[in-house]
Amino acid sequence: MGLYPAPPSKYEIPGLEFAGTVKDMGSEVTGFSIGDQVMGIVTSGAYAELLTVHHRQVMVIPESLNMQQAAAIPEAWLTAYDALVDKGDSKAPNMSHTRRCFRGGDSSNTNRQRLEQR
Repeated sequence: MGLYPAPPSKYEIPGLEFAGTVKDMGSEVTGFSIGDQVMGIVTSGAYAELLTVHHRQVMVIPESLNMQQAAAIPEAWLTAYDALVDKGDSKAPNMSHTRRCFRGGDSSNTNRQRLEQR
């Protein structure tokens, strides 16, 4: 495969999307507490046992999801959001339903998320 490689990184530990529990945080971080279960995406290193990330790269996992489900969400949803909003010039969060967009390969996880966002 390798047709959609991860971004270049100086770290050797692979992994882009993660879910975990907040163990420690900086004194100026707000919106999170020690013990919160969070999910997010990084450029590399998500498969490490411990991960240090900027607070803007994480969000609290909804109670309706377990860790495994949550870890699968960030890349698919953020890729779909990027395609629609950043690249596709749709408006967020109230995207116009009159815009036309290409529907390619609706069987992929990212395209399913894109369609749900519409």
